[in-house]
Amino acid sequence: MYRSIKELANGIFQYEKPRIKLSDNQIILNIPSGSVGKGKVQIQEAGGNKIKGIIYSSNPRMICLVTRFEGENVEIPYEYDTKGLVGGDVQKGKFYIVSNGGEYTIPYEIMVESVFEVSSIGEVKNLFHFANLAQTNWDEAFRVFYSKEFAQIFEKNEREYKLLYESFSSSAKNEQNMEAFLIAINKKSKVEFQLDNANPEIMFENLEENISEKIVITKNNWGYLYLEVKTDMPFIQISKSVIQTNDFVGKSCIFEYIIEFDKLHAGKNFGKITFSSAHQSISYTICVKKEKDEAERTKTKENSINLRKLLNRYIQFRMKSISAATWAKDSLTYLERLHNLEEDNHWYELFQAQVRIINQQVDDARWLLERYALENEKNEQNPDQYGYFLYLTTLCNPEKEYINKITQEVQMLYQRNRSSWRLLWILLYLDEELENNRNKKLQEIEQQIEMGCSSPVLYIEAYYVLLQDSYMLNRLGKAQLKIISWIIKQGALNQEMAGQLFHLASREKKFSPLFYRILDIACEKYGNKEHVGILCGYLIKNDMCHSKYFKWYAKAVEYDLRITRLYEYFMMSLVENEEIEIPQIVLMYFQYNNQLDYRRKAFLYAYIIKNKERHEEIYRNYRPIIERFTIDQILEQHLNENLGYLYKNILTDKMLTVELATALSHLLFMHKIICTNNNMKYIVVSHSALEKEQVVPLIDGKAYISIFTDDYEIMFQDKYNRRYGKEISYQSESLLPRDSLYQECLKLYPYSVELALYYFEQKKTFKIQEENNLNILFFIEKSSLIKDKFKKDIRTEIIQYYYQNYGEYTERAEEFFLQLDDSKLDISERAKVIEILIMNRQYEKAMEKISQNGWHRISAKLLLRLCTNFIITEEEQSNENEFLVTLVYACVKKGKYNDIILKYLVKYFQGTLSQMIEIWELAKQFETETIELSQRIIIQILFTKEYTSKTDKIFEDYYHNGAGKVIKIAYFAYFSYEYFVRQKRLPENFDNYLLKEYLRKEELNEICKLCLLKSLSEKQLNEQEENVVKELLEEYIGRDLYFKFYQNFPINITNRYQLNDKLFIEYSTNPKSRVEIHYMLHSQENKNSSFIVEDMPLMYEGIFVKMITMFFGENLQYYITEISDKEEVISECTSINKSDLPVEQKESKYDLLNEIILSVTLQDDHTMIHMMERFMEREFMSKHVFNIR
Repeated sequence: MYRSIKELANGIFQYEKPRIKLSDNQIILNIPSGSVGKGKVQIQEAGGNKIKGIIYSSNPRMICLVTRFEGENVEIPYEYDTKGLVGGDVQKGKFYIVSNGGEYTIPYEIMVESVFEVSSIGEVKNLFHFANLAQTNWDEAFRVFYSKEFAQIFEKNEREYKLLYESFSSSAKNEQNMEAFLIAINKKSKVEFQLDNANPEIMFENLEENISEKIVITKNNWGYLYLEVKTDMPFIQISKSVIQTNDFVGKSCIFEYIIEFDKLHAGKNFGKITFSSAHQSISYTICVKKEKDEAERTKTKENSINLRKLLNRYIQFRMKSISAATWAKDSLTYLERLHNLEEDNHWYELFQAQVRIINQQVDDARWLLERYALENEKNEQNPDQYGYFLYLTTLCNPEKEYINKITQEVQMLYQRNRSSWRLLWILLYLDEELENNRNKKLQEIEQQIEMGCSSPVLYIEAYYVLLQDSYMLNRLGKAQLKIISWIIKQGALNQEMAGQLFHLASREKKFSPLFYRILDIACEKYGNKEHVGILCGYLIKNDMCHSKYFKWYAKAVEYDLRITRLYEYFMMSLVENEEIEIPQIVLMYFQYNNQLDYRRKAFLYAYIIKNKERHEEIYRNYRPIIERFTIDQILEQHLNENLGYLYKNILTDKMLTVELATALSHLLFMHKIICTNNNMKYIVVSHSALEKEQVVPLIDGKAYISIFTDDYEIMFQDKYNRRYGKEISYQSESLLPRDSLYQECLKLYPYSVELALYYFEQKKTFKIQEENNLNILFFIEKSSLIKDKFKKDIRTEIIQYYYQNYGEYTERAEEFFLQLDDSKLDISERAKVIEILIMNRQYEKAMEKISQNGWHRISAKLLLRLCTNFIITEEEQSNENEFLVTLVYACVKKGKYNDIILKYLVKYFQGTLSQMIEIWELAKQFETETIELSQRIIIQILFTKEYTSKTDKIFEDYYHNGAGKVIKIAYFAYFSYEYFVRQKRLPENFDNYLLKEYLRKEELNEICKLCLLKSLSEKQLNEQEENVVKELLEEYIGRDLYFKFYQNFPINITNRYQLNDKLFIEYSTNPKSRVEIHYMLHSQENKNSSFIVEDMPLMYEGIFVKMITMFFGENLQYYITEISDKEEVISECTSINKSDLPVEQKESKYDLLNEIILSVTLQDDHTMIHMMERFMEREFMSKHVFNIR
């Protein structure tokens, strides 16, 4: 810009003003929120001239990366940062271009857009779009669901679903989470399935090899489905253990399974295939018949039935339920059937022999034994059967020696086969030592039972040993417990045995579930006070407090037994319900000695409160104990239904202390959740205000969670971390009376997130009236547990309070506002924060925030205050701050200013001419010195070549207050050029300035002097001015510089320089062009002349002048051709006649010649001779006397 001024001052001009073409008349940008928008302004010059200038932006967010430019085609890149703005925000501003081609304004509008994910169906802008995408392309919707842009789709009327999305998307990525979300927002229903087979059972028969079968599974709805598939039998081989959405074609899935023939057993094989989702389970039953031939199947079945009947009859016989005759008769019948079914099974023959012997049919038995002996000669391969045979022979031959012999032989067999219970049973009847030594007999039986024997035949023998001597029941080994269990099962336990059992129980230290079941039955059948006491002692000794033992503790209490810790175990084993009746003796006991855990204490104390009308005295005695217990449990942070009942009925606000309020703040909002879906392992609670979720395990379908706001979501999670929403049913119950306590707790302990959030939610419309309210808001705002989006409402409350009560600004408030992150505030809040900072003299921080956020919403009054204080600081008085200059000007535009900021703008402001002139006029109103601003305006006028109505006035001010020499000369030169070359109007008083400068001998370049000379040609001259004209004409005519306006001077001046006899043809154009004049003179003597072509001389900066002398009666015709690099322009032809009579007598030779010609024309010979004489005199004088060359 200053270079242009110097060029003007040096008389260097640019004939053609650059013709600027802008790429945009208006800029509209759509920028995604959180990103930086980029673009460029293109400035082109249409005539091939170089353009140069400066560009400004009115909005601080719009940054021009290049502010100064020069060239023929210029690109100015810009960036707009949307940080802190949200979708829907609109920002406006203007680019101001100051160039040597003029000033231009480009308005711009920035529209901040929300960022949406692009899918195959277009942008997903709302939940309706998303649901459509999920229905048409589930996999793509899943990608979109977990994209970072998805959160942008929530419209204002769908904000309540934002928390749901955050909750479902925050856990491990899986399709179930998206499915649950869609269900929760009512865009679909849950997916259920069914098996298309009409009958859930299927029968297969006559299989000979593996077969493959199919089950068609149909789902009722689009969406995600996860099925676990299990089978309970190895003969069913399933094709997959999991079925998912991708396995379905449309709504159907074909599931295959194989029945493996080799894994089937004979008969019916039953198995199930179970399909299970999180909330549905369907079983498909399969029955496969694998049969031998019909005869063999029937034989096997009959064999099994008859064997079972045979054994049952034997047990009845031995336990004396039937007679020997009945037993023998029925047994022979069953054995006959069995023998017919299995003729080669010799056991049946031997069984028949024993039955016949017992039934006194010894001959028949002997015949059977003999036949066996013939067919099975010492059967060593089956020692059990052979030993049995030997035993039966002793029944037919009872001689002592034979029996001893057989006994020894069987003993040898048993020694070789110690695991044979059958051989032991035979010896029980052969071996006299075992017969006479019951203890050894019982030991041998127990040994076989411990080795795995489960045959009732041996258990019967043990029973008879104990029946004969119950004191043989003297230990509690595994075998003895099995024996007693069998005896009880047969209903054969007698009182003596029961008594011996309780005797053992009194000494037993280790708990055995089987022994307890035995004692339980024994006590039910034969129990008395002593037995009940022993049983309770046994249970207490082993710390047994399950509810199934309660009946015995209750019975002991009823018997008023004195057993150590009986009442504790009575309480620990009872089932907590409303119908339980606690004996008064128990209530009285715990009044003085209560060692129960807190859960049982809570139940006991709740019971006492519920039944205080029936136990008034006990209640009075318990009341202090319960109160202390209640306080202790709150401090321990314990909670269940009974404790909740105590807290409700015992706790009052008068009992609260800081310590108690601190602990209670976490309990007040607890809820009990009951969920009966066994697939759910956790309950997840998301509060919109909290950063983290509560994830609580479900134990026995129950969990305790904290709910302290209205904006929360409850979800459930399975073992695979899949989440579920409204499709899972549950029950919720609040446990404490929060409304009656929370305010008092908050007063005592205002540092609880739960209390603070609950309080804030209850008071959403409140105005901060109390100091405590403000404390709560500051606490929430600082808490790291709270989400920023919730803190936004808190910050809004705090900002509004200090905006209305700025006089209460404290150190805490100062800390809050100085640390406040603008990106977390909306535009209006940022403006209020800035105003609060200004009101409280935090000028530097306010300025920092304005530089980041703009000033458009700031009060003009406060903006004036800020700018004024910034300017008067020592640093700002001596240094230019570009941003401050912009801000100060913004203050002026808002209509607020004073002498301080006007002085600052006068000193530093640089903008468009209209802006600077506006400041200049305001400064003048305040009588502020404006020389610096005037100079910048003049410079810009000269640079941009933009003339305004205020130009004359501003220059006058500048001129009279010490204008700079170079700038003054440049100003004179520019307007002189415009006037002289372009024939523009001169500014007011401009010719007077030039004349004054000339008379004072100030430096003026040539264009100024030419301008002065021409301007004087247009007015009546005084003596001083006439002298100036003569001086300048002397100079320029002496340099052969002729211009048409010369002839406008008075006759005395024009005659002096012989200008009257000349015709001046003047043509103005680009000095780089070549100008030719084509002319032809006609006279009476010469009527056949042709056009003469000559170059017109360039007199000055594009002014071409051709001088032609014409005499009276001559006619001139001419036209002009302008030749440039681009084109050739021909002007219209012009004709001029020299027929004018002289107006006054003139004495130049040219005038005399014209008079001579005129006299000839008029045939006035006398005048002609006189004029010719005078002409000759002049000619002689010129040549010989003055000798002018």
